Amino acid sequence: MRDRVGDAHLIPALLIAEDASGLNPETIRAERFAAKSNHDRGGVVLCRDRARFDWAGARAMLGARLRQPFWRTFRERAYKDIVPGIIVESLLEGADSGLPRDYQLFCFHGEPVMIQVVDGRDGWPGRFMPLGPFATWEEAASAPLIAKPLRGSGGRGVVRLERGAPLPRADGLLIERRVEPHSYARAIFAGAVNTVRIMTARDPNDGDSFIFGTAHRFGTGRSAPTDNRKQGGLVSAIDPASGGLSASIGLGAGNRRTVHRAHPETGAPIAGIVIPQGDRLKDAALTLASAFPELVLVGWDLAVTPTAPVVIEGNAALPNPNLMQAHAPLLTQARVRRFLEHHRVITARRGPRSLAGRSADGQPAALLPAPRRGVRFTAFLAAFAA
Repeated sequence: MRDRVGDAHLIPALLIAEDASGLNPETIRAERFAAKSNHDRGGVVLCRDRARFDWAGARAMLGARLRQPFWRTFRERAYKDIVPGIIVESLLEGADSGLPRDYQLFCFHGEPVMIQVVDGRDGWPGRFMPLGPFATWEEAASAPLIAKPLRGSGGRGVVRLERGAPLPRADGLLIERRVEPHSYARAIFAGAVNTVRIMTARDPNDGDSFIFGTAHRFGTGRSAPTDNRKQGGLVSAIDPASGGLSASIGLGAGNRRTVHRAHPETGAPIAGIVIPQGDRLKDAALTLASAFPELVLVGWDLAVTPTAPVVIEGNAALPNPNLMQAHAPLLTQARVRRFLEHHRVITARRGPRSLAGRSADGQPAALLPAPRRGVRFTAFLAAFAA
């Protein structure tokens, strides 16, 4: 740090060591100082009165911290390659001899996009201020942001960053401005973006990308701010020709399947609604798939905004075809079947058998996967995640 930015921005270091033995009155001559472990969080000891400072207790606490694999416990791989050690620095003080206000800047691709303001270290998680052309704190605090862990699935850990809201601890976070959904999506449920999932696959014969399946998700009071079905959201099938929505499927009490032609909380119709920008959604998904030819199967989450579709994320490890298969069997599509046979997910001998069944709209389904025999999507996903 000194080599890159100079001493002006650094707190004077009194000791840097690989163990806590150097934390003693013979080595540390300062009257007031802070001692901390360098590979974790919370491993800090403050000395405000040298005559009353517990040197042995501080060595014992910091020594114990050095033996803990913080990165593994909290899944923060950025700490994995840091050699554990002790840093002793001069004590910084704020107003009334308290701890100073702490500004933590979150940078992405070299650009600062957000500040976390901590009033005293006991003030974690503090306040959050998005960077931008804001005239006042109130204006900045109301800027719409979403934080999502880079690892994980199922909508877990996604939060709106409101004033005073906690920033989730995770092995990396994606922080973005919230997307303003199209009026049709807001009318159905305004507490989530209500994304369209479009799965694309790469044809093993010609190498072209094709649409494997589509579904539209809607949030509920239980799932907000996400629309994930595992968190209580709803999912509708999309008619590939008209862009019309089917009734939505949700998970009720005891994870029992529920069917809704209108949103169960807002009462807004779902079945029969035609998605605006349907062709642009499909074009966007295929363009994305072509841009990443190394990905054989991806579930793209897109949001329909008032002006154009925008990409929320791509799911290459867990694209979840069950969102589509909840409404109708995917194996009725010849190209999907050939794709799965090529990758040995199914075979002619172990394909699905014909069963009497009905789709989410109550219409007869010609084919449904046989229990314990048809498509095993868990194995399918594991094959592409490996």
